[in-house]
Amino acid sequence: MRYEKKFNDTDVIFHYTKLEIALECILKNKQLHFNKFINSADPHESNKRNFALQSSIINNCNEFWEKRNSYEKEINVIIQQKLRMTCFCRNLKNYLGYCRSRMWSQYADNHRGVCLAFSKKALQKAVRKQFKSEFKKNRIVRYYPLKDIKFNKMHMNQAKTIHYTDLNHDTIKEHLNNNYKYLFFKKHWDYRDEAEYRFIVLDMDNKFEYIDISDCLVGIILGHNFPITYLPIVESIESELKIIWDQVRIWDDSNMTLSQ
Repeated sequence: MRYEKKFNDTDVIFHYTKLEIALECILKNKQLHFNKFINSADPHESNKRNFALQSSIINNCNEFWEKRNSYEKEINVIIQQKLRMTCFCRNLKNYLGYCRSRMWSQYADNHRGVCLAFSKKALQKAVRKQFKSEFKKNRIVRYYPLKDIKFNKMHMNQAKTIHYTDLNHDTIKEHLNNNYKYLFFKKHWDYRDEAEYRFIVLDMDNKFEYIDISDCLVGIILGHNFPITYLPIVESIESELKIIWDQVRIWDDSNMTLSQ
């Protein structure tokens, strides 16, 4: 197919979304939304997290639990309300990012929506330039089964233990920076087929909700059931942004390919 080589590049990552969100928000405004962790579909990320407190200056049990609850509440407010993320699917060998049937169903309205293709390097550059936050991370999400006790014990104890006697925003940032791989780039094995690549940013002042994607978008891949009435809009976007578009097709043997 004409565009397979372009979309199969290791630099290309994919974002599945519904038709209305793609055409009326992302492509119309040329902006991609960074969502708060509290709005994540994964309850392990959206819910309150438990932290332990380690300190040598707390003298009694009541003081310990008072400090622990206060610090835990503070760090959870920052994680749930001040951290933002946006997520993509990456290409794997023999398992391309735009050929994920379950993701077309789950995130792109049963193939009625689209899969947007981005340059990972261009997105990294855009995040560095547009987001002035001191805490910006992007990397592959790793998946671990519950039976992986060794990994969980090794990293969980460190990531979920607060070692500070005077917790403030700076020490919380330091803790998150030291443990971000376990706290924000680890998911359960059941999510492994998403092959996720994630960007996160700490947004203490609510300044970094959207990123301009004008120089990051590579192409648009339409779902198998994409309504043809919207094709003129896609073609006008293709011309304006100088990108490419294609459509996936499902064949009798369940294979998925590009149409052009």
